[in-house]
Amino acid sequence: MSSGPVVPTAQALSALRPLPLDAVRLDAAGLLGGWQARHPAMPESPGETALAEMFRITGLRPYLDKALDLVNPLREATSVTGHVGHQLGLLSEAVDAAVETHDRELLDAAIRLFDDALTTRTHLTGGHAARDEAYADPYDLPPTGADALVSTAIASFRLAWRLLLATGDVRWADEMERVLHNAIAAAGGAPSAPPSSPRPSPPSPPLSSSLSPPLSPPLSSSLSSPLFFSASPLQARAPLTRTATCPPDLAAFMSSLHAYVATSSPSGMQLHLYAGSTVSSASRTIEISTRYPWDEQVTITVVSTSDQPWTLALRTPAWCTDLRLTVNGTPVPARRLVEKGYLRLHRSWHPGDTLTLTLAMPARRITAHPRVDATRGAAALVRGPLVYCLEQADLPTTGRLAGAHVDDLELDPSAPLAVAYHTAGISPVTLQAPVHLRPQSSSLYRTLPATPAAPVAAGVATAIPYYLWANRTPGPMRVWIPLAHPLDH
Repeated sequence: MSSGPVVPTAQALSALRPLPLDAVRLDAAGLLGGWQARHPAMPESPGETALAEMFRITGLRPYLDKALDLVNPLREATSVTGHVGHQLGLLSEAVDAAVETHDRELLDAAIRLFDDALTTRTHLTGGHAARDEAYADPYDLPPTGADALVSTAIASFRLAWRLLLATGDVRWADEMERVLHNAIAAAGGAPSAPPSSPRPSPPSPPLSSSLSPPLSPPLSSSLSSPLFFSASPLQARAPLTRTATCPPDLAAFMSSLHAYVATSSPSGMQLHLYAGSTVSSASRTIEISTRYPWDEQVTITVVSTSDQPWTLALRTPAWCTDLRLTVNGTPVPARRLVEKGYLRLHRSWHPGDTLTLTLAMPARRITAHPRVDATRGAAALVRGPLVYCLEQADLPTTGRLAGAHVDDLELDPSAPLAVAYHTAGISPVTLQAPVHLRPQSSSLYRTLPATPAAPVAAGVATAIPYYLWANRTPGPMRVWIPLAHPLDH
């Protein structure tokens, strides 16, 4: 099979085309802090998409006909079901077959089913919720006990990539970013951590810290250091086994991650994932300089260009409501240039032209759909594409929060959140969240007072990116934090 991401090679249903593997070079920081740069090129296994890929390689129609036989039942399906990895692989096969045959009905069926998964069975981190590796019921999204494998997060990323190529719809690039920076990034372990087990477990965070959630990688993580996919009852890393299936899949994915950064089309180039890199297509080359997702600014410099005008399209994430742009130092009305989720600049370019795109990243509170019973009355902290969490290791040792347990904290729903920047420590950016302490009681149940008292602020808790948690010392954490409410006091 071919190295790099498996992509439709026939006349795609949109104008987007993947770039050759050598067309994109990531800087040392790159995506995920340069983790991928440590992996040699490896072929990605197409899995359930092997039939369409074999048709592309050999040109033999029976492979495509067999692929169609497998995916045709999807046309009538109304919801995802069965093994998560197999379902996502089958949907990828359906997209490939639809592209090769220009079958809009089949493509619409794949989109309908993926939408069902994303809107009713996917964690905030992009991990797909499962019970014994099979899709759970709609809105059955318990933060603890979910069987959200890293390999299925990669499968979700690959499916979103195929849909991006087939449709050009920005929401698929947004989904790629979400799952990459959270569910997939949570697959690694700190270089100093002991070896870890690749058993299936949720990249999604637990609501109750009494159950041990997955450990996560620092920016310097590599495959020579431990990979982590599950936690032991003692909230420590389990020994790595030789029967792991996720690490090879992850290694192959990471070694070709740069190929997902950008695409080309007859009209120009499109940037989908922001990372320090150099991207070339035909006679055009651009350099991207950024510390995204920590920094709000992305600077793009034209290195070489053709004589003819062409369009540079920059993804504007759905979470960003405030974007600004300068071209060669001159402010440009950015919102007027946004079309279908991409800021499009069509002009005659010259070497040295410089664009600075600013994507404002205020800290935000996120709540789940009211039918998600497990997280009702709780909120999560998010900045840009990153999901954050509260970890026991970050609680203050002085003041009212000294000695508090992370499970006893409540998030103040109205107090402003602050963003803090650091030159040292586990994360370049943390969030500062005003919290309250829950009333302490030894009773399992208690009567609410007739006249509830208003909650009293206890202090400020530090939140770190979810994917970085448990790289210092074993201990509880929370992503879904209960909201302070007068009736609870």
